[in-house]
Amino acid sequence: NRYDRDGTGYAVKGYLPMSFSPTGATILALPAQLREGPATDSVSVLAAKTGRALVTGRSPRDFVTLWESQWEDNTHLLCVVQQGEGRWAIVRLGLDGKAELAVPPIRDAESP
Repeated sequence: NRYDRDGTGYAVKGYLPMSFSPTGATILALPAQLREGPATDSVSVLAAKTGRALVTGRSPRDFVTLWESQWEDNTHLLCVVQQGEGRWAIVRLGLDGKAELAVPPIRDAESP
């Protein structure tokens, strides 16, 4: 698979690693194929030693887009999600596979 941005790119297989967890034991990773810059429909956490996926969070089909994900702590990610036009929320995804709203959906100032 190929990751392209601004006319440049590089080949990746399986996952596109983004950042290590605070302890370095796990890695935040995106799918190998990204279609709209940082926007994606899934995010994974990989074991740093093996590269094996420990958990993958997926958005419902054609419903939510994941824009940005960061480590909250060693066992949770915070993911900025867009739901439809101009509706945004932050979801907390745990390594146990559970997801919860960290910040409820709001409308941005540019949406009707």
